[in-house]
Parts: sequence; C-alpha cells; structure tokens
Amino acid sequence: MNPRVPKALVVCLDGVRPDVLQSSRTPALDRLTEAGFLRTSLIYAPPVAETSTGPGVATMVTGVWPGKHNVTANVFHGHRLGQYPDFLTRIGSVRPALATLVAVHWAPLGRAVDGGPVFTEGITHRIVSEVPDGYGHYRLADEQLAASVSQVLAAGAVDAAFVYFAVGDWAGHEFGGTSAIYREAVESYDGYLGALLAAIARRPSYPAEDWLVLVTTDHGHLDEGGHGGASAVERTVFVAGGRLGQSLPVTGQVTLVDIVPTVLAHLGVPADPAWALDGTVPTGPDAGARASEP
Repeated sequence: MNPRVPKALVVCLDGVRPDVLQSSRTPALDRLTEAGFLRTSLIYAPPVAETSTGPGVATMVTGVWPGKHNVTANVFHGHRLGQYPDFLTRIGSVRPALATLVAVHWAPLGRAVDGGPVFTEGITHRIVSEVPDGYGHYRLADEQLAASVSQVLAAGAVDAAFVYFAVGDWAGHEFGGTSAIYREAVESYDGYLGALLAAIARRPSYPAEDWLVLVTTDHGHLDEGGHGGASAVERTVFVAGGRLGQSLPVTGQVTLVDIVPTVLAHLGVPADPAWALDGTVPTGPDAGARASEP
C-alpha cells in the first residue's frame, strides 16, 4: 500500500488574542485540534522588534527570530530575507517539483512595498492583492480571499500553502480587543478556516493525501485596541495544528519559529544546517532541543 502524499497548509489569522479565541465559537479550529494541539507562547518585544505583523509573519514563515531576519517593524527595509527566505521559497529551491501557494493581501507581504516582499516570485501560485486600510475593506477582502483559495485548494496542484487573513486585526484596531465586533471577527476567521478545510476534503486526490494544517497569529491586541508594545496581551500568540484524519501529538511548547521546520519535516524536505533555523519539530521522532528564544 502506497503511503499518503504529504501536504501542508499554514494559515495566519492576524491579530488574534488567544484568550478571546479560546472563549469564542470556533468549530473548525476545534475539529482540527481535537486530535492535534493548541499552544500559546510569548514573542519578542521592543527593542528587539515590535509586536506587529511585519516581524510576526517574517518569523513564522522563515523559521528564525527577528535577530536574524531583521524585520523589526511594519516596514521591511534592511531585512535579511535573502539569507532567510520564506519556507515556500525554500521548498521550491530543494524540491522544485512541489507546487506552492501563497495568498496574501497586505501589500508588503507579496509586493515591492515598504521594503517588501516577504514572499518571493518563485512560488507556483500567487494570490496577491492590495486592500485599503479599514475593518470594512478587510472583511470583504478576507471573504474574497477565502473563496479564491478554496477554488485552488479544491482542484489545483498544491503541496504547500500559506494563507493570510486580517479582519480580526482591523476589528481590534477600530473597536478594541475585548469588543463584540472583535470577537465576531475572530469567529469569522474560523469560518474561513472551515472553508479551506472543506475545499481540501473536496480534492479528488484527498483520500491519498496526508494534510498537515497549522494555524497561528502574529501578535495580540490591547483591550482598547492596538499593539506593538511589550505587554503580555500583545506578546501572547498561539500555534494550533492537526493532521486531517490522523492524530498529531506534540511535545512541549510550540512557538512561531517551529512552524517552518515542522512543515519541512512533514513534507520530507531536509532542512540544511546552513539555513540556521531557530525552531524545532515538536512532533514525533524529530522533536529536538530548542534554539534560543527572544
């Protein structure tokens, strides 16, 4: 019997407070983590880096802390992403036959804006758009992004993907991190996740596939809204995950830098020691000692 083909999906939900997440209605995430995990941890703080989207996304997709990738704010000038590229680019460089997908709509992540992009042009499928600032704009943009990505996931050649949603961050900024609208936005994230998981299940090849799905966030939000500082509520993030239809036990803490090595290990892509990844694989026999944290 042939082994299932490994696939991986990483989803970033911008600006989610884990305490609000865990007290919200999130059936899709609950199903994913029932035989998987959800772990919280503290990220860096100024002066190392702001608790903002630029450093957070750069950290989760490169597998190294800001001291290496040098993204310390929401502008990317002076970064070292050429030395520490995103995991989809890494995968393409080692296993060019694997099909990759990036779907983002905050401009610097995918375009040459403010020192970006974070994700290179060498990715197979690129869904990259720009959205005006504001909760209303991003609510619509997230809905459209979920629909577009679902179409590709349901029928396209995809081996590894990264998808970014942002309405929760804008809800936090405009209405506060304990507001009803913020909670509603967090719950809408779960709807988008559910749509992606349903699209994967519709793939004709799904019965022969082994999907690892990791869900995370880049920073938290103050009660009154906002982030970037050193408070615990701004620094607390989560990583959650599961293998669709299988169990995914974890060992100990899981941090943002653990996402990349976990994906690489699942896909069977060897991590070159020269990449100097800071994370470890918190699952199975590859679980190892942790590199220094911020």
